[in-house]
Amino acid sequence: MKQAIEWHEDILKNQKQSLKADANRIEDLQDKYVKLLTRVLFHELQIEEAKKRGKDGFDAERFMHTHNPE
Repeated sequence: MKQAIEWHEDILKNQKQSLKADANRIEDLQDKYVKLLTRVLFHELQIEEAKKRGKDGFDAERFMHTHNPE
């Protein structure tokens, strides 16, 4: 069905707004992913290092952090 140019312009405007919102959500998810991946990899290193040192446990908030090398 034939629609006026203005109608198509409104549709395009809405599509662009939706696309921008999706791009923002993707960026937020990427940031969350990187932060979580970094924590997971560091935790994995902490566990490996604790085992190497013969520890039976550790405080994840303190062990191997630069301010407290323990």
